[in-house]
Amino acid sequence: MKNTIKLFLLMLFVAPQFLSAQSITNVKTLLIENQYGNARLMITPNTYVANT
Repeated sequence: MKNTIKLFLLMLFVAPQFLSAQSITNVKTLLIENQYGNARLMITPNTYVANT
């Protein structure tokens, strides 16, 4: 019985997040390198589709 209640509560809170998720359709990438040779890739979403 406890597992059923936990499953129900999990579905109650997790399922709406998948139903209202946004779709990223375009991204901007930027490769940044510091003076020590370490590199970091920055990915920034440009376009959202909110009605997915």
